[in-house]
Amino acid sequence: MGIDTSEMKSFLKDNYCPFSRLSEAALKKTGEVLRFFELRQGEKIVIGGASNLEDYLYLVKGRIEVEKGSEINQMSINQMTKRPFIVEVEQGSDVNKRYVNKMTDRPFLFPRLPETLSISAFEDAIVCHVDNEGLDNLLSFDELSSNAAFFEIENAEEILQAIRNTATFRSLPMAALEEAVRRMRQAHVTSGTDVIRQAEKGESFYIILAGQAEVWRQGKYDDEQKRVSTMGPGDAFGEEALVLGGNRNATVRMVSDGTLLTMNQQDFNELISMSMIQSVNAEVAKAMIDSGDQLLDVRYEEEYEERFVPGSILIPLPELRKRYTELDKKKRYLVTCAAGKRAAVAALLLKQRHFEVTTIEGGMRDWPFETQKNMEIELILFDFCPYAQRALITMLYNGNPHTLTVIDPENLPPWFDQVSPLGKVPILRVDGKDTIFESSVINDYLNQISSHRLLPKNPLRKTQCRSWIEFGSACLSNVTGMIKAATAEKFYEVRDDFMKNLRILEAQVDKQGPYFNGEQFTLVDSTYAPLFLRMKHLF
Repeated sequence: MGIDTSEMKSFLKDNYCPFSRLSEAALKKTGEVLRFFELRQGEKIVIGGASNLEDYLYLVKGRIEVEKGSEINQMSINQMTKRPFIVEVEQGSDVNKRYVNKMTDRPFLFPRLPETLSISAFEDAIVCHVDNEGLDNLLSFDELSSNAAFFEIENAEEILQAIRNTATFRSLPMAALEEAVRRMRQAHVTSGTDVIRQAEKGESFYIILAGQAEVWRQGKYDDEQKRVSTMGPGDAFGEEALVLGGNRNATVRMVSDGTLLTMNQQDFNELISMSMIQSVNAEVAKAMIDSGDQLLDVRYEEEYEERFVPGSILIPLPELRKRYTELDKKKRYLVTCAAGKRAAVAALLLKQRHFEVTTIEGGMRDWPFETQKNMEIELILFDFCPYAQRALITMLYNGNPHTLTVIDPENLPPWFDQVSPLGKVPILRVDGKDTIFESSVINDYLNQISSHRLLPKNPLRKTQCRSWIEFGSACLSNVTGMIKAATAEKFYEVRDDFMKNLRILEAQVDKQGPYFNGEQFTLVDSTYAPLFLRMKHLF
């Protein structure tokens, strides 16, 4: 069973994220990050876990069963659609096992120690092992390639490749390498030119783009210089004197005409300092988030949906250049991704734009605290219910993906009693099974899963806001009382009480506005919004 790698690569691009995001040019360069292996029908392999990998396994042909711990999944390539198809097997007794069939674009995560992964082939199959770090680099470079302004630079791709291969810049994220390309200058030199001379002050860094050079050095006890090595395209020199702040320790002489890339000391120092992005471990990051710092996730949406930290903001790395204006420079951001590589790129991009950023070591791979899967949220309501409108306003402000189910209170559906223990709305149904009732409780839950902070982080101010949320129910009762008042006398009695409550509320509102707490929209605002919407119909 021979493997047509070009066909397999096309299959990956057509069916799996993030391959679907690669350009055709980048897809051709994936050979270094992909490893295909074949399984014969009935064959079984066991893959041992690794402590530092965030690699993935993709099915590209056939039908397999994957067992990881207590989790068992069967996966096949649909013969009709040629798309990956997964059968999730939920554990239980043999009688109660549940099989869920669905299309998928998800790979299997390489196991972590001490886990193992067993793959059994039900028919001849091909599985692809992907070096995720290498794929991240390709994605970053591909995103850079789409930047037309960058490729207006002569020889941009050749220069970038030369810089990437130097030991000095090898560890820098792609965004720093892009900046290095912009700051490099090309110099054409002739044979016999001494590019640098021993004992001179170091002022520039060099990479040979074309041509040959020799390195000559005179030792402490030598009468003259001796040739100690030769260099050619891709070799770099001159960085030691810049880093140490000293003089050159050798002479580099061209022995053929050639082209050099040069960078002055100031640019060199700035680029090296760019790589010094502060990072913290997960425990410190959790404490920073709890104290009010914002978590920014730069993975792809498909990755995020599988597992994310509650309250995090998602901006995929390729979109960050255009969407960074959505972020607040007054805040400090903790940046995470799958394992740390993309977070470093994102942190550098934000640092260049004067944001205060820190990355989380190991990313989501090493995050030991609470995470969630993207859930299906359904809000069940009567269209005129002000309490349901509180929850709806909160959901809309948060941008929570949701489904609205509007029901008629005069013609309740048969299933309503099963989801509403008190026979009231609103009801929030999560993943089609779990239900939450009472608008204030629903809003509190929406706040916990939101990327926006809808209550102040200060414990006292947070509790005070909760007090005024509770007071909002009393004000809304006034409105209901006015609507239901049987006599004019009763209407004015309730109205006077309502006006008194409004004056109490107004005395607490931050005069800077526009919201109850000033610039920050909170659950207090979504609590009172339905009330204010109704006031124009009463006065």
